[in-house]
Amino acid sequence: MMTTKTKIQGRRTVRRKKWWTLEGFRSLWQDARRRFFSNHPRVISLVIAPLIAAIALLAPVIQQWHYEDIDWEALSDISGTGSSK
Repeated sequence: MMTTKTKIQGRRTVRRKKWWTLEGFRSLWQDARRRFFSNHPRVISLVIAPLIAAIALLAPVIQQWHYEDIDWEALSDISGTGSSK
């Protein structure tokens, strides 16, 4: 281990790292991962965004009718149009 001892305030000692070593430093990926997962809205969006994408990709498979089809029976039913008569 490449450290030196420095006396601070009497008997207490602190280990200081030599300037030419990378000991104790995080890589850029480790730092980015730590900062990303400490931000809770980002983590929530990491879950929600793929969920929305999966729903968008699976919607055509599970839909009951084609989106261009016209439901003529619903158009001819005037009971739900809001007329007061």
